[in-house]
Amino acid sequence: MQGNVDYRSRGDQLTAEEEINLQTKLWEAKVLRKKVEEDARLLQNRIKLLQFEEKRAAKKIDETRKKAKEVMQLKSRNLQVNRQKEEWRSSRIQAEIRKSEQNRLAREAVRQSVEANKSELRRRIIAEVEEVRRQKTDNREPVSYTH
Repeated sequence: MQGNVDYRSRGDQLTAEEEINLQTKLWEAKVLRKKVEEDARLLQNRIKLLQFEEKRAAKKIDETRKKAKEVMQLKSRNLQVNRQKEEWRSSRIQAEIRKSEQNRLAREAVRQSVEANKSELRRRIIAEVEEVRRQKTDNREPVSYTH
């Protein structure tokens, strides 16, 4: 390269070498411009692709958050249902324990009542037997009639 040469100082005529240099520089500028335009186009395409991927990633993140929220709600609901089931089981067990205790107390009351009835019956029988024996003893004694 020769630096800045003022081609107009000699008139409008260029030498062959200057003409080749000029043509080469124009061709190089054209190639460089096309290369810059192609790079700009490639960069624009890359930017569009990155924006598309960013939107897709944001959509996946939103879907993941939504699913995570649904999972947490489902877990919470399941925990609540399980807690209610456990409370129901516990109250049922407590009711069964109370019923069992009531039944035991009722059986004990019946047993005591039966035992009391048996004792009363024995006492009556013994009293009747003693009365019968006393009457027999009374009947065996000679009866003296004083007339």
